[in-house]
Amino acid sequence: MTHVRGAERVVFDQDLPDATGIEEIRRSVYDETRPYGREHVRQGYLSAGDVLAVVLQSRQGTVDTVPFLQTLALQSQLLT
Repeated sequence: MTHVRGAERVVFDQDLPDATGIEEIRRSVYDETRPYGREHVRQGYLSAGDVLAVVLQSRQGTVDTVPFLQTLALQSQLLT
């Protein structure tokens, strides 16, 4: 994982459910810790074989969980 501009402190988000059900995809998701900067940032890293997908979402206020999960699920399907 690399540092993303605007998200100085992030933690591994182990509580975020895996909505894909695709065992071939490895994923690591991180969430910015409070207090957020100007925007809240969530990061997702998906890998399948030698392909890596990076999902970044940022938003003033907070990044909603459902759209972030949907994006991870759709990107995971594209990797299979």
